[in-house]
Amino acid sequence: MEQKPLPVKDRNRVAVIGLDAPDYPTGEQVAAYIDSYAAHFNLAPSFRLGVKIVHLDRANDDTHWVLQIEEKGISTTEVFDRVVVTTGAHEAISMPHVEGQEEFSGQIMHAQAFKDPSEFTGKRVLVVGVAHTGCDIAVDLTGIAEKVYISHRSGTRIWSRIRSNGTILDHGAGRRLNSLGLVLNSHFPVFASKLAEKVIEREMRAIAGGSLRPEWRLLPAPSIRNILPIVNDTVLKRFADGSILPVTGLKRFLSSTSTLGQTASSVELTDGTILNSIDTVIFSTGYNSSYSILGPTADPTVLPTPELDAAPYSHGEPFPRLYQGLLSTVHPQSLAFVGPYASHSIGAFLNLDLSGQAIGRIWAGYFPLPPQAEMDAWCDAVYRKMVADANRWRVPKPKTDSRELEQWLNEAAGNRVNEMLGWGVEGWKFWWRDREICKLALWGIDTPFVYRLFEPNEGGRKAWSGAREAILKANKKI
Repeated sequence: MEQKPLPVKDRNRVAVIGLDAPDYPTGEQVAAYIDSYAAHFNLAPSFRLGVKIVHLDRANDDTHWVLQIEEKGISTTEVFDRVVVTTGAHEAISMPHVEGQEEFSGQIMHAQAFKDPSEFTGKRVLVVGVAHTGCDIAVDLTGIAEKVYISHRSGTRIWSRIRSNGTILDHGAGRRLNSLGLVLNSHFPVFASKLAEKVIEREMRAIAGGSLRPEWRLLPAPSIRNILPIVNDTVLKRFADGSILPVTGLKRFLSSTSTLGQTASSVELTDGTILNSIDTVIFSTGYNSSYSILGPTADPTVLPTPELDAAPYSHGEPFPRLYQGLLSTVHPQSLAFVGPYASHSIGAFLNLDLSGQAIGRIWAGYFPLPPQAEMDAWCDAVYRKMVADANRWRVPKPKTDSRELEQWLNEAAGNRVNEMLGWGVEGWKFWWRDREICKLALWGIDTPFVYRLFEPNEGGRKAWSGAREAILKANKKI
């Protein structure tokens, strides 16, 4: 796809996005920033858009990777020495079959197909699923659809990006506070999760006007060790004012021949409630992991996982054997994945930036990997934890200790963050030289600029002269 440069005014605006953008930029602003970044560093010639990835596997002689693609209706094969798969594993929609849906006279769709709220003007809509996307869709439909219901079977925790005291949620998630929380979670996981749940539930009540109505059935909710809280600024307020009506789980679609005398646009809920004249049902039921484009030598999920398959809440989720959640254990020096594992930070840019630095330096030969047996043992430990979690509740992604993961990534990337922001001699020297930046790096907003603050070890990405100023700007000190 041909890349069109941004207008000059947009490029100038994005250049100072940290100053004039809101605390949470819009999707358009983030897209403009990415376009501006690509234009500034002339990255467009290095990538192609509008290309369908058909298949990836190792060549028969085991010397390179063979990638089959389809572009503009033409199928071709290309070869590469190394491959990083960043397509994301969750790409196959999860669409449950519900009794009676074939006779439903209204529209049934998956949230993936939801694009424009105006298409539902004046309609009665049932959204199935109370996770991030379901809440976003329900909020988008308020004031447009005639009626908005949101159906959920189990409780959940919801909090806002703007806390009840007016502070920004992400701004409180600084490096040092996160580290302390992760240490607590490592040694006392049940206590740490209970403490976090109490904090979130207190915020929920404050946002909802002081209390959570029992008919919403948000609490009790599963442990945050399995289900992370939903982040939505508005949905609790819409529950409170009645513009979104929470209901129980969807049991079945009723046919026009039902003994209850309902029409083919009616649905029955698990508590026996009948909703009549439903025009559209939107299933916000997530995605299933799929590694279907990968051949057997590239697929990290080919090994059998009987214990996970037998767990009551695994729902067919595969286990990818990836060392540190990134590297193929079969071809660690030429095949990496970004996305299948939960990473170390809530910030996507931080995760992607640091993972990319680590992979690049490993493949350049500056950071040795452990023996095969040690990488396999690491994956085995993560697998056992995933099985234990799946026996307790649903597990969306494999995950490991976030604090240990970031420390490993820093070492692999060679950015010297562990030493310079640690408790050792180098850390104290940095604190003495630049106490303001040291304090902001540890207790302020966690930004990727920290990874470019220090002169790296050999093979690491070089320090950026503007990193200090960028950290000050992010924390609104200049």
